[in-house]
Amino acid sequence: MAAMLTPSPRATFLRIGLPAVGGVLALAALWWWLSGGQARLTVRGHAGAVLAVAFSEDGKLLATAGEDKAVKLWTVADGSERAALRGHHGAVNALTFSGNGGTLLATASSDKTLKLWNPSAEKEQATLSGHQKEVLCLSLAPNGKMLASGSEDKSVKLWNLTTHKVQATLQGHTGRVWAVAFAPPDGKTLASGGGGDNAIRLWNPASGKPGAVLKGHTSRVCALVFTPDGKILISADKTGSIKFWDTATWQARVKLKGAAGRVSRIALSRDGDVLATVGEDPIVRLWSIASGEELTTLRGHRGAINDVVFSPDGKLLATAGEDGTAKLWDVPVR
Repeated sequence: MAAMLTPSPRATFLRIGLPAVGGVLALAALWWWLSGGQARLTVRGHAGAVLAVAFSEDGKLLATAGEDKAVKLWTVADGSERAALRGHHGAVNALTFSGNGGTLLATASSDKTLKLWNPSAEKEQATLSGHQKEVLCLSLAPNGKMLASGSEDKSVKLWNLTTHKVQATLQGHTGRVWAVAFAPPDGKTLASGGGGDNAIRLWNPASGKPGAVLKGHTSRVCALVFTPDGKILISADKTGSIKFWDTATWQARVKLKGAAGRVSRIALSRDGDVLATVGEDPIVRLWSIASGEELTTLRGHRGAINDVVFSPDGKLLATAGEDGTAKLWDVPVR
């Protein structure tokens, strides 16, 4: 399928017509009300659902992963397709850029493998094999030297990105592992979330030893994210229950004042102020971390939304849709 991009005419007009006054909430709200909440860009190029999205560290590239086994790279400025990376033999479920200059792109697939790519050269660097079933999620350690993957085989694997070998296999979940996340700033704690036990498990990545098991969710834990200071772990389950865990005590509290719907993924802005949730309905919901209140909703997809991510500067949001599109949105709350 040929790549296509669709800019929002009304949003483009208003971006030209309004003065650039950064950080003024009233102006942002006015812009959002006038533009009708339309996406800045819609990119089409996958043959089937888009399952994952990721920004490069400099925010200039957007990577998308699809059930068509392809990974595509897009120029954020204009939505043009830069490259298509092919090599997986199954749907590509997750992807992440290295934080060290964005020189590495890691992908996880239903073909049971992970692949490492050089985005600049548009070439595959390595294939990591070891999982027995499809790989569902990824997280890169803050130092860029270790990659964690979660799988349908109920395990978490830690990969040494220098040797491309498995450093440890972490077992304890009784169902698929749907989410993994390293804690900033040093990555000394890894959290994993699964089905079956509906639990969050904590691990020491250096030793591979298990830590606490966090219980309280009543359905599979499908998304995890730490706040930038590492003091709070935010978790979401399939029913839309969002919990905030104090990493000093590992006590949980329900923070959001509203219904998040049936959640599949969550994302946190780089400053830790805004949480985005997506799921089985075509709505992106933005929440205030400070108050727990819903700030606004973004509408435009025609079906479930599979993934969401903030740009490094927090000004854009990217979403991956079951409708075969990825969308770029201006974040209306600053």
